[in-house]
Amino acid sequence: MKDKEITINDLANKMEKGFTTSDSKFDELTKTIDDLASATAVGFSDVQNKLNSHDKRFESIDKRFDQIDSKIDSLRFKMEVEFRNVEKRIDALEIKIDRIEKITKEDITALGEEIYQIKLRTKKLEQKIAKLKLTN
Repeated sequence: MKDKEITINDLANKMEKGFTTSDSKFDELTKTIDDLASATAVGFSDVQNKLNSHDKRFESIDKRFDQIDSKIDSLRFKMEVEFRNVEKRIDALEIKIDRIEKITKEDITALGEEIYQIKLRTKKLEQKIAKLKLTN
């Protein structure tokens, strides 16, 4: 029976050593996991800091785009106002040109009539002169 006790004691010692080794390995594994968690936390913190930095840069870019949009809107409004003013001036010029064109046509027609009348009188005068020359 003593052989069995030694075997049981040996087995108990081996199991105790195994649990101690296992506990040691679990402790090492726990430490490794804790180290990994710490490293991961640091990594996430670095990433978050970089994201915050990028957010600030994008905010400044957004502000610049907002300023540019505002300038574009202002220029668009000014251009529309100026365009309307130019259209009004063009309309006024068209009216003046139409009046001048009408007056010019009337003047040309009147001049044409006067030229016709002058030609008629000239022809009559030439005929009278020709008769006078014949009689002299």
